[in-house]
Amino acid sequence: MDDPTSAKEPRPSPGPTDFADSLPPDRLVLYGLLWHIEIWLREMVYVELSARHGAAWSTHIQGNEARAKASDSRLTHMPTREKSKLSYILFSNLQRTISKHWRLFQEYLPPKDIWKARLSEVDQIRNRVAHFRNGHDGDLHRVRQLVSDMDTGFWLFCTSYNNPIPILDPREDPVARRFAALDPFPWAEVEPNKFARIGHAPRDLSMAVTVGMLRRPWLRAQQPQSIMGRAGFLYDVSLVARNNRIFDYPAFLRSTRHLNMNVCHICLDVTRTTIRLTVPSIAGRAVVLPLLDKLVETAQQTLRPNFEPRHFEDFDAEVSAARSAVDRIALEWPEYVLGPSNPLTFLDPSMRCKFFPQV
Repeated sequence: MDDPTSAKEPRPSPGPTDFADSLPPDRLVLYGLLWHIEIWLREMVYVELSARHGAAWSTHIQGNEARAKASDSRLTHMPTREKSKLSYILFSNLQRTISKHWRLFQEYLPPKDIWKARLSEVDQIRNRVAHFRNGHDGDLHRVRQLVSDMDTGFWLFCTSYNNPIPILDPREDPVARRFAALDPFPWAEVEPNKFARIGHAPRDLSMAVTVGMLRRPWLRAQQPQSIMGRAGFLYDVSLVARNNRIFDYPAFLRSTRHLNMNVCHICLDVTRTTIRLTVPSIAGRAVVLPLLDKLVETAQQTLRPNFEPRHFEDFDAEVSAARSAVDRIALEWPEYVLGPSNPLTFLDPSMRCKFFPQV
C-alpha cells in the first residue's frame, strides 16, 4: 500500500496573472489600445453618418458584412448585442468609409496624409496582434503615437454629443412646438436677445420633456430657425421622471424596439429618472414627429413609483451598484442603447480631460 504522506501535492492551475506573464511584453496594453481605437472609430462613423443620412446611414458603409454577421447570428446559444453593420465590416472597409466621407471626420483626426501614414503602420500591427505574432519592439510606441494624435479628436467627438443647443423659440421648430407644454421650464426671452429658462412645474406633472439640438462639428451651414429635415443636426430630447418616479427601462426598450431604425441613441441614466433620445433631423417631419410621439407616450406608460431606499451612509457604493445595474440593462440591447458609463452619455465640454489617460 502506498504511503499517503508521500503523495505529491496537486500542481496548481495557471491563473490569469501567469497567462499574462507568458505573453510578449506589453501585448495586453497593445491589444487594449487597438480595441479602443477601433471601437470608437466605428461609433464615430455611426453618429456622423446618421447625422448626415439618417436611417440610410448603413448604405454609405464601404464593404459587405453579410457573411460575418450571418456566421455570428447562427450561434443562437451565445448571442451578442452587436447588430449594426459597422460591428461586422473589416477594418480596411472602415478606413475606406472614413476616407470617402472625410469631411465628416476631419475635425477629429490628424491631417489626411498623416492619418493614412499612421494607419498604414497600425493596420499591420493590428494584424500582428490578431494573428498572434510576437511583433516588433516599437509596435506599442507607434500605436501610442496614433492614440495621442487622436486623443483630442475623440474628446471633441464625445463632448459635442453632450452639448445640446437650446431651441430658443419653440414656435419655429415643429418638435419643440409639439412638446412645449411638457417643458415646465421653457426658454423665454427675458431681454432683447437674452434668454433664460423660467417657469414652474405643476405638482401633478409626472414627466417633463425638454427638446434641444446637437450640431455636428463638420457642419458649416448657418444656423437655421428649424433643423427639421436638415443634415448635420440631431434632436436631443430628454424625458425626465418627476415626483419620485423612475422609468422601467427594460419595459421601455421592449416596447420601442421596433422604432430603433430612426433613433440614433437611447441613453440610460444611473438614477433611472431620465431617458435621453437622439434623433437625426434629416429624417423629416413625417418620421420624426410620430416617432417622438410614440417614444414619449411609451415612456409615460413605463413610469413606476420609486420604492428603492437610499442609504446615504454608503452613497458612493450605492451609486456604483446602480450604474452597474443600468449598464447591464444597456448591454442586453443592440449598440443604439447606451448605459451611464459610456462617455457619449456624460462627457461634456466642461470636462477637460485626456480621452486616453493611460497614454
